[in-house]
Parts: sequence; structure tokens; C-alpha cells
Amino acid sequence: MAVMLTFFLFFFKLFKKKDVLNLPPSPPRLPIIGNLHQLGSLAHRSLQSLSEKYGPVMLLHFGGNAAIVVSSAEMAGEIMKTHDQICASRPPVSSAEMAGEIMKTHDQICASRPPSSMAKRLLYGSDIAFSPYSEYWRQLRRISVVHLLSHKRIQSFRLVREEEVCLIVEKTRASCNGSVNLSEMIVNLTNNIVCRVAIGRKYLGEEGEGYNFGEMLKELLRLAGSFPVRDFIPWLGWLDILSGLDARVRKCSREFDGFLERVIDEHKHYKVSSSNDGEESNFVDVLLSLNEKDGMAGISLTRDNMKAIILGYDLGWVGKVLIPDPFRRLLRIL
Repeated sequence: MAVMLTFFLFFFKLFKKKDVLNLPPSPPRLPIIGNLHQLGSLAHRSLQSLSEKYGPVMLLHFGGNAAIVVSSAEMAGEIMKTHDQICASRPPVSSAEMAGEIMKTHDQICASRPPSSMAKRLLYGSDIAFSPYSEYWRQLRRISVVHLLSHKRIQSFRLVREEEVCLIVEKTRASCNGSVNLSEMIVNLTNNIVCRVAIGRKYLGEEGEGYNFGEMLKELLRLAGSFPVRDFIPWLGWLDILSGLDARVRKCSREFDGFLERVIDEHKHYKVSSSNDGEESNFVDVLLSLNEKDGMAGISLTRDNMKAIILGYDLGWVGKVLIPDPFRRLLRIL
């Protein structure tokens, strides 16, 4: 009886909305899961195929979330510029690279959005990509633009990039008589640069001292790109427990929390200041220094805030900003 009542209410709500709202074209959907089954393993190609059939603006339902998919540059301009205030609220962005592009190019348009369960649990719910639009978010953006990702700051990390590229070139040269896993070497190069820029030194291999930053970051990226059922069908969130996703998230969160606690304690203990040597400073030093001197215009950064900022950059923004030049140089040398 309860199942029949649930389906009756679902279809009543569905047809009632169709009668009242003038919605964009939408492919047929299934109860409960909506259009999730139509995405496939390559979502971008599935969306392209659907847009060719239903037009540049279409409505899709991902579980209990309705989403407008825009596949036209002209219509995207209408949404992002002409009707930006109307379209400000939307489901969270899961791609770190796309989040970075949105936050820099369309920051005011896309500032308010509901957090995802992954962002809340892995990024402390207070990183710049998923924090709600507020004074705290504005101060985070100011810190990012002025202090963390300014041209001067990026140039100060040039020596770090060059040193890591030279190391990987030497390793490749030493292995000239054998096979080389270039993909793995480039991943390690990326991890090492990001680690040194964000927290001051490498935590990998022999230098790891119990922490393998590269493996931890890989697991974090895998979880960030996973499919948490609770985000789309909240009442089926218990499936995340059965699948083991919930346990993996808790384990990853504990490991990173302990790791970053140690990093912050180390930097506080040795009183490393970003003002001493611009080339040797890192994001942890910058955040600690700003918290003492600036106070974020009355907003004090907690340890969780700092950890969220560091993790947010580790997930993509630092790599996107700092890596391209060394990669091009490496490819020319090889």
C-alpha cells in the first residue's frame, strides 16, 4: 500500500508540474532515477546526443534534482549575462577544473549554490568552490586573487617547477636503456609541484614519513568524481553505505585531516613566514600570516577553513595554473 501511495504521489506531482510550468523539452524519464540512465559512461557525449534531439536547451532530471542543460553558446550567454540573477542557484559543480573557471570568470553569477555531500565531508564545507555567497566567500576570493594566485606569487614558484622538471628529466635519462612509465612520472611531477607549492615540501615515497600525498590525492580525486546516491535520491542514501562509498569517504577524510593537522602544526612550530623569502613561501605560510596580520577583515580563519582552502587548490586549481609551462618544457626535452 505504501509503495502504491508513493508512486501515486510521484506521478501526481509530475503531471501537476507539467500543467503549470512552461518547461523546456525533456526526454522521457523513469520514476525515481529520472534521466540518470541516459548519461552513460561518457556523459558529455550522451548530453550532446540528447541535445541534437531535444534542442540546445533541455530539461533533465537527475534523481530528485531538475537541471537545465544548455548546449548553445548563445543561450549560455543569455543565462550567464542577461539573466544571471535568475539563474544563480543550481546544483554544485563536481569538476575541479570547471569550478575554477566558473569561480574566476562568472564568480558573481554562480556564487550561490547548494553544497554537495562530498564537498561537505571532504572539503569541510568551507572551500571557495562550494561555500555559499557571503562575506566569508568574498574574503576567500580576495585572498585567492591577491595573495595565493597573483602573478607575483605564481612567478615565485618558478624555481619549484624547474627543479621538479629537472628531476623527472634526469630520471628519464637514467632509464634510457629500459622502459619508462611516462604517465606515472608526470602524475608524480604534478603531485610534487602541488605539494611543495601548497604545503612547502614533498610527502611522497621516502620523504613521506607515513604519508603518501600522491596516493591520498588520487583517492580524493576518485571520491570527488564518484556518484553519491544521497545527492540525487536522498532516501536511498543508505546505498552509499552498502557500496562502501561512505566508508571510503570517512577513511579519506580522516587521513587528510590528520595529515593537514600535522602540516599546520609543523608550520606553526617553525614559524615559517611567507614574507621572509617569496620563492620559498607556500600556501600554508600565507594563510597563517594573513590570519595573524589581516584577520580577513574581522573573519578569522579556523584550522578547518585553512584545510579546506588547501585541499581545494590541491584538487585542481594549483595544477591548472602552475603545471602547463613545465609540461611543455618537458615534452620539448623528451
